[in-house]
Amino acid sequence: MLSHANVIRGQMPSMDKGVFGMRRAERDVRHALERLKTVEGFEKVRFIILYGSVAEGRAKAGSDIDLAVYYDGDREEAARFRFAALSELADDRYDIQIFSHLPLYVRTEVLRGKVLYCTDERFLYDVAYRTIREFDDFKHRLYDYIGKEAMT
Repeated sequence: MLSHANVIRGQMPSMDKGVFGMRRAERDVRHALERLKTVEGFEKVRFIILYGSVAEGRAKAGSDIDLAVYYDGDREEAARFRFAALSELADDRYDIQIFSHLPLYVRTEVLRGKVLYCTDERFLYDVAYRTIREFDDFKHRLYDYIGKEAMT
């Protein structure tokens, strides 16, 4: 999950270089972060987390780059920021999602990713804590629905 060392200020976390395409993925992630900082409304971004195959070191040729953005605005503002960010990057390799718009089970997976940008670590940890508690309350219903036994 999130560790204090994961939170990077102005520096991209190093990714495993042994996996095919990881050097390019690291370069592409750096590029995306720099471009996102130029998007109107970026000052309302509280954190950005890289998640999915690139964050886990499982990226292959053609893997997309999954970024979750916590945007401190209403739902409509956040959607506009997401659209502007995707337009700025203009590349279908990037999948940008608004953290608060994601389903709960996806938010818990995002929190296992790599923090690329964070304006306030305490805020990030508070969001992570609330998300994990909410999932803990919800998981029994989810597992019952999908026929999986919940681990306690």
